[in-house]
Amino acid sequence: MLHWLPIEYRISFKLVHITFTTSHYSQPAHLHSLLYFHTPACSLRSSNTNLFTVPFACTALGARSFSFASPRIWNLLPPALHFCNCPDTFTFRHHLKTHYFQQAFLSPRYHPCCPLDSAFADIVHVYRFHLLTYLH
Repeated sequence: MLHWLPIEYRISFKLVHITFTTSHYSQPAHLHSLLYFHTPACSLRSSNTNLFTVPFACTALGARSFSFASPRIWNLLPPALHFCNCPDTFTFRHHLKTHYFQQAFLSPRYHPCCPLDSAFADIVHVYRFHLLTYLH
């Protein structure tokens, strides 16, 4: 049996994995400069939640960018994944894939014919655009 995620979850998986490696290893530098950890104005319990600041996007194209989509999807993850003390990316990928499999196939709201969110359609569009750009 194949263990493939639906396309919406696969794109989120790849985006979160890139975000994890960028935030923990500061590589690649051009992506690291696009991510900002959330720092509240005053000291709160939520101060060290490993969340990113989601920038304002005034256009649909801006909402498809890495600097907007990556923090938005990262902040939707459960806190256990935010504070994962994983020694390497393989362990984090294992926990992340388990989370997305549970969300995709054990959640009653999932149906293969209906996308979960219109924002995922935007991310799919960007992913396909970049894939076609790199292939040509």
